[in-house]
Amino acid sequence: MTIADAASADVARVHRNAGQIPDTQAAPAAGARLAAPVRRAGVRFVHAGLAWAISLAAAAAWLQRAAAGDPLAAPLADVLPIAIAAAAFPISLNLFDVFRVRVRRAVPERLARVFAGAMLAAGLAAAAAHATGSDAAGPARLAPLLAGLSGALLALDLAVWAAVRRWARHGRLARRIAIVGATADALKYVENAEREGAVRVVAVFEDREARRPGTVAGAPVLGGLDALLAWPDLPRLDGIVVALPAANPARIRAVLERLRPLPNPVSILLDCDDRPGARGAWVKRPAPALAHLSDETRHDARAAAVRAQDLVLGSLILIPLLPAMALIGLAVRLDSRGPVFFRQARHGFNNDVFDVFKFRTMRPDDGAPVEQVVAGDPRVTRVGKFLRKTSLDELPQIFNVLRGEMSLVGPRPHAVGMRTGDVETPRLVFDYAHRHRVKPGMTGWAQVRGSRGPLHTADEVRERVRLDLEYVERRSLWLDLWIMLRTIPCLLGDSRNVR
Repeated sequence: MTIADAASADVARVHRNAGQIPDTQAAPAAGARLAAPVRRAGVRFVHAGLAWAISLAAAAAWLQRAAAGDPLAAPLADVLPIAIAAAAFPISLNLFDVFRVRVRRAVPERLARVFAGAMLAAGLAAAAAHATGSDAAGPARLAPLLAGLSGALLALDLAVWAAVRRWARHGRLARRIAIVGATADALKYVENAEREGAVRVVAVFEDREARRPGTVAGAPVLGGLDALLAWPDLPRLDGIVVALPAANPARIRAVLERLRPLPNPVSILLDCDDRPGARGAWVKRPAPALAHLSDETRHDARAAAVRAQDLVLGSLILIPLLPAMALIGLAVRLDSRGPVFFRQARHGFNNDVFDVFKFRTMRPDDGAPVEQVVAGDPRVTRVGKFLRKTSLDELPQIFNVLRGEMSLVGPRPHAVGMRTGDVETPRLVFDYAHRHRVKPGMTGWAQVRGSRGPLHTADEVRERVRLDLEYVERRSLWLDLWIMLRTIPCLLGDSRNVR
């Protein structure tokens, strides 16, 4: 039995132990890899948006009343303090971290933060009223507006807090992570993480069998590092935390080197101390801090913005494309026997596997190995040649985007088991899996830079991965929009790449 087989058997044995992992910690369904981060960012955006809406509505109502029904006729000296108050309230609340999703933040602390933000905003508005010498926005008339705004925003914060607590109890806002190292600091981190509600530790892995407990603060210990690398739920982890003793840097380096090919974010738990006597001392120390070693650019806000972009633009793109897709489907059906759509297993976010949708461009060949298309490939149908040349066969992937398995822009998903020559493509580049740190896309940076179509040589694979990793590091909404605008001209002017 190989090490990998032993690790798989170890994991399977643990999973067969009923009740070891609660149902609430089950892995999310396909297409929901970023569900918790997106929800957390969404809550923050909605909270801030409602605060802005309340402030602007209150300011507009005050001006409407003060200007006798014609706010546009109000003098600038009256408008300026109210405008500053409307903007200062949500900005001040953001400065005092009111919008951040904190499940365990106590009510007194929330009240103090909202009160401090309101006082700062009120002070700015009062200073503006004094500077402009406005009678209409004087203290007597401004005070009811500021008091009303403060009360409304406090009520909003408490309502959001109640909703967040309810969602946290159902595990909707927690990242799923695994810990490497059953140390004292790992125990403290698990307890703090569970108490905070932002993280759910689903498993712990420890190489040293003699120091491998059954659980760590309720989180099951599933084996060693080999078990982690063979774990079926690895693609569904939002992160891996290394909690090894700082006194053993060689072991830490060895573990990090083995984790390096994974697309999952990796962090180190700082101040780990496994010396004799330290286990009883950690209680007095503050919670261990994390040092993020990879994927630092993936933030909740970025994930939520990308998902919103995919849903909005994807829906707008789908509507006008439906008639064209119906005609293409009819042409595919009439051209050759077989289904209209082709489904193939591809690697997606965090190396997870999903089925990608395409119009069928080749004759059915069940059971054949995954071989890339070459020039004059006899498997390609007549309609398929046109669809592949224009990339129209990719249009059904808009459904993958709307389902959350893909994005409009990202590294193109490669087929499971894809080979370049006689070698599996991922084996040609050590950091190949890092391209899966974002969702795959319908188009990408590599495609608009000329790297399209099959990869027939190791050099082509390295160039494609280099461009994909360049996108992962540079990605932004503006870059995504630029890539989308460049995609069609690149397709129309591409006569070199075979598809």
